[in-house]
Amino acid sequence: MHPRAARTSGAGHADTMTFTIGIVEHEAAARAELAALLGPEPATRVAFAVATLAEARALLDAAPASFVVVDLDLPGADTLAFVRDLAGRTPPVEAAVLTTAAEDVRVFEALFAGAVGHLIRSAPAAETLAFVATVRDGGAAMSPAFARLVRDALLPEVTLCEVAVGDGALTAREQEVLALLAQGFLYENVAARLKLSTHTVRAHIRNIYRKLHVNSRAQAVYEALKRRIISLA
Repeated sequence: MHPRAARTSGAGHADTMTFTIGIVEHEAAARAELAALLGPEPATRVAFAVATLAEARALLDAAPASFVVVDLDLPGADTLAFVRDLAGRTPPVEAAVLTTAAEDVRVFEALFAGAVGHLIRSAPAAETLAFVATVRDGGAAMSPAFARLVRDALLPEVTLCEVAVGDGALTAREQEVLALLAQGFLYENVAARLKLSTHTVRAHIRNIYRKLHVNSRAQAVYEALKRRIISLA
């Protein structure tokens, strides 16, 4: 079974793989709109849609979710602590933060707390569904605008990221993939540059995350730089 999917069965339900989603959004209309968008998808199910972190925490055991979308602007709430708590659960629950602006620098903090990406409130429905499908399939997702922001802020003088020689933790191909991720390339761009399928790239990224004990692009780049797996030109 895919670790991010829950198997459902019983009267009236086929024994299929279902990606369960939790939503934490304080605005009722936005919450209902997101639940209505994600709920009917054949491979997903909305486990809960609530307004506060307290409600979400209370429901996570009774209505477990594989993935939680959480509003970064929840009034009086520590969203980052919630994201860290999700990552620390057994099994871990992945999270994405919901933001108004693509370039919101607070998303950096969410990524380092363990979020796998971010959703923009004003994004077209197709883009939101593609984001969720990427996460469901084992990837991490961020907008091209934010990917550039990550690259420019974390690696302000980088024009090329070169793979360090002699590191035994990752394979040569995994190091190549990680080097491109560090430059802000999206999965499709990595696949095109290395002449691989996106499925193969996602498999390499899952292996990288597992070997480095991380669960986001930002954490992987940070760990790779710290361990000198990659170096900056």
